[in-house]
Amino acid sequence: MDNVKAPLFADLNLSTVTQQLKRVIQQEVKRSVQNIINDSGNCDRKIDAMEKTLQDLVLNYTNILNQLTSTVETIVPGSCEKPYQKIGNGCYFIRNDRVSGNAAFASCTDPGAYLANFETIEEAMVMTLFLQKKKIGYHYYVGGRNIDRYLPNGDWRWIKNGKVTKMTYFAFAEGQPSGTAKDEQDCMFFYANNRYQFYDIECDNESYYACYGGYICEK
Repeated sequence: MDNVKAPLFADLNLSTVTQQLKRVIQQEVKRSVQNIINDSGNCDRKIDAMEKTLQDLVLNYTNILNQLTSTVETIVPGSCEKPYQKIGNGCYFIRNDRVSGNAAFASCTDPGAYLANFETIEEAMVMTLFLQKKKIGYHYYVGGRNIDRYLPNGDWRWIKNGKVTKMTYFAFAEGQPSGTAKDEQDCMFFYANNRYQFYDIECDNESYYACYGGYICEK
């Protein structure tokens, strides 16, 4: 998104602009109707001319409004660049590529993109509900990683472009995380078979989960 243009539209209110367009069109209708009435021609010609004027005005109004709506959706701060989509307050790209956890970390290659972080419970809940509604059936790797498997329940962090942030909430499904020092499950994903709750999983697995594991990029 063009960071120079965005502030110019930060306070743009589409409803206000629409009302202004309506007022302009109403004024144009009055002017056109008065011109037609002042025409010395017959009534049929006046009616035909009036209908044509109204049709042109409606068409012009529709075209202008469509163009304005498209422009606002593209550049207003808070919108997302394609193929990312707005989910809650974030911009996410949900990928259905079948990869392992390690491969998922290396797969969000767009400038500024990273494997999705859900630093608040609200962000995680919004995505969980979104995935439940979609009913795609894929598991999705996210940017959570256990950095100490010797601790009870591990030490889970969000990893974003080299920055490591400690998780401030615990939202794993019941019985999770289940990894141990001998059973390394240091990656994290939304598990489709349990309503997209958080599970831990091997990072380099080539198991059933990898076969059906997508990942979520964020930027």
